[in-house]
Amino acid sequence: MLSLALILLRLFRSRLGVLFACLILISPSLWAQGNSNGNGNGGGNGYAYGHGNTSVSIPEVAIVSVAGNGSTTVAFGLDAPAEAGQGFQGDDQYDSSLWLNYTTLTGTSNPKKDVYVKISSGSVPDGFNLRVKALSDVGNGNGGMGNPVNGWISLTSSDQKIIQNIHTGYTGKGHQNGHQLIYNLQIDDLSSVDADDQASLEITYTIMD
Repeated sequence: MLSLALILLRLFRSRLGVLFACLILISPSLWAQGNSNGNGNGGGNGYAYGHGNTSVSIPEVAIVSVAGNGSTTVAFGLDAPAEAGQGFQGDDQYDSSLWLNYTTLTGTSNPKKDVYVKISSGSVPDGFNLRVKALSDVGNGNGGMGNPVNGWISLTSSDQKIIQNIHTGYTGKGHQNGHQLIYNLQIDDLSSVDADDQASLEITYTIMD
């Protein structure tokens, strides 16, 4: 039996390596009250104030992850037909169990970000085509969600854009949040398929300017 296991790691990329950090440095005002006006009777009121500085530091953020319902592994397999003369079972398979999540905080110098996808380890067996597409964000987060690239992406070892024009926002975390990912494995050249082939692939999603 020929099998192909697609393994997707839960990963993140962030320019500063943090989800969000807001540093507020507050020096409180100093307030003092005196009860002497200098005439000896203590009937006067004098006030003295001290002032501190406040600063807010907000970093640029870009984090992406893949979420599943307990697992981020997709398994495809090609089975023999039940009777002679029939085609193979599993020559055009789909999986929609994984979701793409992200959190972004952009600035005026880099107002938009995109998500790219590639095969970072392993290769698709000869005779097969492994494709992926992302659906629109389901709306459980907040802010400026990105738009999926139209159509299917045939996965290779090179980065290809799958989500574009992301502004500041977040999709929501985990399964059934963000963009649903649809994977498709199909035979595109039956004569090249080898029954001894078995592959384990690692798919990487990267968010960048």
